[in-house]
Amino acid sequence: MLPTLSKSGDYIFIDKISPKSSYRNGKVVIAKPQELFFPNYELKRNYKVCKRIIGVSNEVITVPFLVDDFVDGNIVTYIKEYEVKVPQGYVWLQGDNIFDSIDSRDYGPVPLNDVNGIVRFK
Repeated sequence: MLPTLSKSGDYIFIDKISPKSSYRNGKVVIAKPQELFFPNYELKRNYKVCKRIIGVSNEVITVPFLVDDFVDGNIVTYIKEYEVKVPQGYVWLQGDNIFDSIDSRDYGPVPLNDVNGIVRFK
């Protein structure tokens, strides 16, 4: 799957004015990376991620994970789905290329205060 935004120079307009209560599933947002995931967090404090909201506060969502397992001495990769409840005041973020994305499946739900705005257009 091709990325929704290109690393080679897409320009985006970020809406930082809309209230956080207007954030809905399917919206692409800019957020601060989560400290627990990035070992050199101090060096990346101004770094931002661009992900799609998959779940909002108090919502139960089904999340696909890639699982590697050994079968007859061979590694077999398959998809396993889990249900996750998004805590109050958080959102669940995933990249559009779900099998090649570092997102909430790696660092968990993201506090709404760490979401900088909604991408309105590119």
